[in-house]
Amino acid sequence: KLTYGELVEKARLLSPTQNPTLKNPADFKIIGKSLPRRDIPKKTNGEAIFGMDCKVPGMLYASIQRSPVFLGKVVSVNDAAAKAVPGVKHVLKTQRDVLGAIREGVAVIANSFWAAEQGRKALEITWDNGDLENWSTQKIRDDYKKAATQAGNLFSDIGNFDQAFNSPKTIKLEASYETPYQSHACMEPMNAIVSVKGDLCEFWGSTQNPNGVRSFLSKFSGLAEEKVIINYTFMGGGFGRRSGTDVVEEAADLSKKTGVPIQVVWNREDDITQGPFRACSLNVCRAALDENGNLTALDHKIICQDIRNQSGDDMKATHAIAGGVNTEYAIPNFRMSGVLRKFYIPITYWRGVYHSTNCFAHESFMDELAQAAKKDPLDFRLGLLKEHQRYTQVLKAVAEQSLWHQPRKKDSGKGVAIVERSGAFVALVAEVQRINGKIKVVKINASIDCGTTVNPDTVKAQTEGAIVMGLTAAYKSGLTINGGKVVEKNFDSYKMLLMGECPEIVVTVVVSNNPPEGAGEAGLPPVAPAVVNAIFELTGKRIRALPFRLEEV
Repeated sequence: KLTYGELVEKARLLSPTQNPTLKNPADFKIIGKSLPRRDIPKKTNGEAIFGMDCKVPGMLYASIQRSPVFLGKVVSVNDAAAKAVPGVKHVLKTQRDVLGAIREGVAVIANSFWAAEQGRKALEITWDNGDLENWSTQKIRDDYKKAATQAGNLFSDIGNFDQAFNSPKTIKLEASYETPYQSHACMEPMNAIVSVKGDLCEFWGSTQNPNGVRSFLSKFSGLAEEKVIINYTFMGGGFGRRSGTDVVEEAADLSKKTGVPIQVVWNREDDITQGPFRACSLNVCRAALDENGNLTALDHKIICQDIRNQSGDDMKATHAIAGGVNTEYAIPNFRMSGVLRKFYIPITYWRGVYHSTNCFAHESFMDELAQAAKKDPLDFRLGLLKEHQRYTQVLKAVAEQSLWHQPRKKDSGKGVAIVERSGAFVALVAEVQRINGKIKVVKINASIDCGTTVNPDTVKAQTEGAIVMGLTAAYKSGLTINGGKVVEKNFDSYKMLLMGECPEIVVTVVVSNNPPEGAGEAGLPPVAPAVVNAIFELTGKRIRALPFRLEEV
């Protein structure tokens, strides 16, 4: 038994075969077999160490008060009461760069997190929020609706949409779909420990971007990267939020100022209100059907912020905001465009990113088109995907799993949606029932093709987790802005799907010889459209804005 490290010196001297013969999949002994994850015992018996569990000799804790209005500036601080709290050692100004915007804060540093929190509550801070307190969800919504009248940046233009849409004897449809800002709401709030001392810089914590943390700390400390040590821990949820280095910057700044290791810990209110968030969006869809119910033209316009272009005067949206709009449907006249908006509210990656918003619109609209064409929604999609083997395969698989073509149970409805994300193709069917007068999501069937699957059980677990997060975003949680700041602060108002509320979830992994692709996000985007499509089949009500209140449908 040898480790790879013991072999690498000699292996590096070998010349690889230029045209290696790959193993026949029929001969695989490990790939494609479900193996138990080695981290599960530690996570269930309490041995697993997460970022917040880390302790470093001489470490102090920091809790940071920031303006509830993004970009608010510190005008004055009265820290007398904070410094009087037992255990408080320092009160210092700090800042972090959030995607090009500087966020100021006042840190209370103490010998325990409890003392730091109590000191923070005792601070008296005057903030300059400029005119940002005038912003609200309604103001953003009005801005988006006005922006929807603009032409935007063209991402796809097949055929001639305007000519086809305005042809005589066509059935025309138009619908708009809204999705809110979303917090990541990781079960482990943001945290980081950094020690900046002499010729060594060290980090302890959970991150999705260890190389980025190392590069940042190297630049911050002026040390070569080999002088920066990264101590990586288990991660209590990331979903894109832990790809940034902003919390690390706060800890590094305070460590440099105090000369000791500092652990910055965000409380739950920080985590939900301070962002960055998933972007909110408005999707405007128009389409035309001929007299036989054939889809002849479709136009999809996306109005939202762009993660890759959040500051400056450039108002051109990148193609990244178009994720989740299915371009594989055989539509002879198809146009897709995006209108970029820029606000003071920071946005970042969130599980599924733009697929999580655009797929809701696109797949909900496809259902509306199937209804107008008087065709079965799943068969309608299959008819537009005759030449796409992978979409066809997952759709047929989920139709069989969910008993789609069998008569519906009493007081029940089913809805379907599909998506491709990071090379993985998913078809999902949601089933809802009316129980004691209330609508309930009772079952989710999903079929996923993510290419050659190394460990099918892990793919199922990732898809199940993505589905739960998708249900939460559909009808449990969403952020609203009032007075320039986030209204929701904790899980009493930003709700999570509870175990007892979770429907039965059945995931089938399609056997595929295609190259392996990502499976962590594709299960989320089709959840919301499948659920609202199922609700329409049961009730005849169309839902075009998220989140909705399931108990009020």
